Amino acid sequence: MPQDWLSSNEVLMRITSYEDLADIIGRIYDCSLDASRWPETLGFIVAATGANCGQIGVQDPVKMQADFAVEWGVTPEFARLYAEKFVSICPFLLTPYFVEVGGIISVSEMIDRAEFQSSRFYREWCRPQLVEDFLAGIIMKSASSYGGFSLSFPRVVDDDAKRMHALLLPHVARSVTIGRLLSGVRSEASALETTINALSTGVLFLDTNGQILRSNPAADRLVDDGSVIRRSRTGKLSAAHPSTETLLNRMLTQLSEGGAALSGSSIALRRYDGANGLIGHLLPVDTSTRMAALNDESDPAFILFIQRPGAQLVVPGKAFVDLYGITAGELRVLTGLLRGQTAQDVASLHGISVVTVRTHIRSLLAKTGTNRQADLLLCAKDLAPALLSAQESPPAALN
Repeated sequence: MPQDWLSSNEVLMRITSYEDLADIIGRIYDCSLDASRWPETLGFIVAATGANCGQIGVQDPVKMQADFAVEWGVTPEFARLYAEKFVSICPFLLTPYFVEVGGIISVSEMIDRAEFQSSRFYREWCRPQLVEDFLAGIIMKSASSYGGFSLSFPRVVDDDAKRMHALLLPHVARSVTIGRLLSGVRSEASALETTINALSTGVLFLDTNGQILRSNPAADRLVDDGSVIRRSRTGKLSAAHPSTETLLNRMLTQLSEGGAALSGSSIALRRYDGANGLIGHLLPVDTSTRMAALNDESDPAFILFIQRPGAQLVVPGKAFVDLYGITAGELRVLTGLLRGQTAQDVASLHGISVVTVRTHIRSLLAKTGTNRQADLLLCAKDLAPALLSAQESPPAALN
């Protein structure tokens, strides 16, 4: 099918008159059995809808990363530039904060048109590819990322284009789910494992003797560092400081004998040199609780949670956005400030004036009931999800 740029009405007439819709849907479901057919099918969708690019993949607004399983119409060079340079300033990166699974949104609904055209993302990534607007549909979400089906257009999308995208989205979602195309967004059966891996809090699963059964990436970093906690040659958890080691063993014994409440106990984990270290919370596992979602035959007796200081929390959670009624524009400004950008930096990246940035900051102060920018950032960090940053990306599974 030739890739000529048609109006939305022409596209809709073309699809219905040639029964292309049924053919497209059939192609989509064929991909659930053979993933190698996705590029051709996505290309067919792009051509049939008058788009110029199409993508199906996973994006993570916390780690500012993108991993597209299928792309059509995007050159390898622009795909590389997006992943390395532009993903952090793409308006669609924040889509999951404003759209639920099954929902669709366009750039025009996320950001003012003039602001979008003034942004660095538009000038350097969109315009060279003749991209004027996007439609993104949310396929699924996990603790820290979301899967989406997006189309980019050489024109501002209208209601007809949205209706066509909405018609195709559920079929794409079902085919993607059946074929497990987006491995970056896990199924419900492994949701607990995915969530634990994404946490910036260290999580260690211990047996009654303190043996480490499993640990998440954040805990692995603490163990590898060795200045506060360590793993013995036999695999047992040990503390670097002698007095902390004695206290830890005593707590494990007391909890094993039922000498503490199910709420657990906190423990000061000092560094090996006696300096201040970390705070841990040791929680006994209810024997009636099944841990099958962690895919291990050994059930833990305790879970030790340790928050590493300085964990980078750069994106407020959706609950924060909902609680204070934060707009997309305000969220872009706040996210930039949390990343250490100045008002001038934010203005330059997003193609807005410094005055507009300061207007958003004043609105954020009013909405959150804070009086200073420092208090605003502290409020956002306190309520941000405790997830790993881009530099701390976790592996796919627990150890």
